[in-house]
Amino acid sequence: MAAQAYVGPGAGLTAIGTMIALIAALVLALVGFVWYPMKRMMRAKKAKADIQPTPSETES
Repeated sequence: MAAQAYVGPGAGLTAIGTMIALIAALVLALVGFVWYPMKRMMRAKKAKADIQPTPSETES
């Protein structure tokens, strides 16, 4: 038996908007929890490499 139901335009747009917001929130959470810590580690690694003396500086 097929269900016959009608979703009005207001409810339909609300459901679509909710799904888009949920997907966007998940993507931003992934970016926040994965990308930014990786970015901080890369920045710290670069700063550490800039601080270490080169072999020519230690010879004199």
